Amino acid sequence: MEFGIQNYKDLFEVLSYVATTIGGISLFYAVYNYNISKKQLNFAVLDRCISTFQKEFISISENTKIEDLRRYIDFVNEELFYFEQKYIPKAVAYEWIDGIIDILPIYREGTERKVLNSEKAINKIVENNLLHGYPRVKKAFTLKDEYKIKLIYSEEESDYLDRRKERERLIKEIYGNLR
Repeated sequence: MEFGIQNYKDLFEVLSYVATTIGGISLFYAVYNYNISKKQLNFAVLDRCISTFQKEFISISENTKIEDLRRYIDFVNEELFYFEQKYIPKAVAYEWIDGIIDILPIYREGTERKVLNSEKAINKIVENNLLHGYPRVKKAFTLKDEYKIKLIYSEEESDYLDRRKERERLIKEIYGNLR
């Protein structure tokens, strides 16, 4: 058995193997870099959202000016977009929604005029129709399922476990409404 290049056919065969190997390595490298870039983008989005919230919206309340509430709703709309595109991990999205449901009004499908959490949501948002122009926010916070709203917002220690379960169920539906 002889080894080596005997003719042009052997040369092209060797070059073919080399090109295939280089192509495979290049493909692996490209996929690796794509995944690293995607993780960096996701981290940058996550970091920017956290920074923006802490800098501008940490003390949002019923006393917040209407213009600042508009900016907050726009910010939530952007966060919901990132949830849809999976730039934000699901566990983080659930945590953020858990905070958002204490601020934004929640509606029941078919009763869009009736706010389910009117005792907790910032009333200025409803009174000034600030969700107008934000269909993603309206869609996410319009529920199909029935919930024990009083339990979701209960501060009774004895309700803690049931409250967590009901809130988690609500959060999952809101997240699911984004699809």
